[in-house]
Amino acid sequence: MHYPPHPYIAPVLALVLLGAVTLLPACTPAPTPPPDHQAYVWQRVWTPAVSTAIATAPASIKGFRLLVAEAAAPSGWQTVRFNSSPTTSRLPRLQRPIAVIRVSGQRGIEEPEVQQHLFAWVAAQRPEDWAGLEVDYDCPTSRLSEYAAVLKQLRTKLPHDWQLSITALPAWIGSPALPHVLAQVDNSVLQVHSVMRPQLGLFQAGIGLRWARDYARIAPHRFRLALPNYGSRVTWNADGTITGVVSENFAPLPADSSELMAEPAEVARLMAELQRRPVPKLAGYVWFRLPVEGDRRIWSSGTWKAVLEQRPLQAEFTQEKKEEPNGAQWITVRNAGATDGTFSGGIRQAEPCLSADAVRPFTLERTTEATHWRLRAGLWLRAGEQVYVGWTRCSATTGMDSQ
Repeated sequence: MHYPPHPYIAPVLALVLLGAVTLLPACTPAPTPPPDHQAYVWQRVWTPAVSTAIATAPASIKGFRLLVAEAAAPSGWQTVRFNSSPTTSRLPRLQRPIAVIRVSGQRGIEEPEVQQHLFAWVAAQRPEDWAGLEVDYDCPTSRLSEYAAVLKQLRTKLPHDWQLSITALPAWIGSPALPHVLAQVDNSVLQVHSVMRPQLGLFQAGIGLRWARDYARIAPHRFRLALPNYGSRVTWNADGTITGVVSENFAPLPADSSELMAEPAEVARLMAELQRRPVPKLAGYVWFRLPVEGDRRIWSSGTWKAVLEQRPLQAEFTQEKKEEPNGAQWITVRNAGATDGTFSGGIRQAEPCLSADAVRPFTLERTTEATHWRLRAGLWLRAGEQVYVGWTRCSATTGMDSQ
């Protein structure tokens, strides 16, 4: 027998079904993996020290990007001289690295000579040796459209399984041509270190964070940040205009220059902030550059590892006097801490002395009340490193105070 439906059954069934739906597990996206670490290997001639640095790099370094060739200004093409083919059979840590070709900002990647060398290098490679190619070109913002056209052509020359990447500059952010450039590549590395003004040094965490967030709104793909663990010798005019930057080879400082080093604490602060408030699409970091024995313009391996592992940074500066038989006293500063750091200010001897002198980069200033050794800019000292400040000959021994 057929009974008409009860007037309250339908609403009750609806509530039961709704409850069943709400009890189903929610479909949430998979969590984004934390940023990983890679490193640039930026030596133009490979020595045994380079291979050793790769083999002993921290376990947290998951990949390497190798400089393989450079189009330098005003002309010319230089390829890196490897001791052997950089394959996984010879250096297991590499595991198909990314090749990097550097094009000087004083050259144009649209130049036929540059493109000829670029395409010829790609054609000469064994596809299994590399995972991809990164182009490091400081393209003027006004020529980004031409850059995009070259990248589009370059992609047709690459093996099918190679990734194409570029080094991107913060100055490009806001250009209407940038999305077209990024559409030609699979991923990119945003450089967040540069010499803008000597007072700002090489890197400021707050500026880097702003660039990263702005870039994430534009990039159509996952990207990495290039983090600095190096220093530059910088010369500038009295008005603050930069006249020269040297970031790789080490040489004595001219009188009108200073050494600017990326401060480990600033870089660690950026990483901590990105861990606390992740940036969308950030895949990881690429460090410039892998510490190699003999490279003085870079953090020590111990300091780099401390930042990678987010351990406390401990630079501690002590001043010492060394007595000489002739009555002179050599003044030194030592970093007695566990990590590298910048010694700034100077040293004051609270007594006028009969004679004194300074060792560069310290300068001497004497008054009727005291003798001062001053620095124009901070002095980078590795853990355990000691430098001479100057010497003095006084009638009595007195204490010294950092300034």
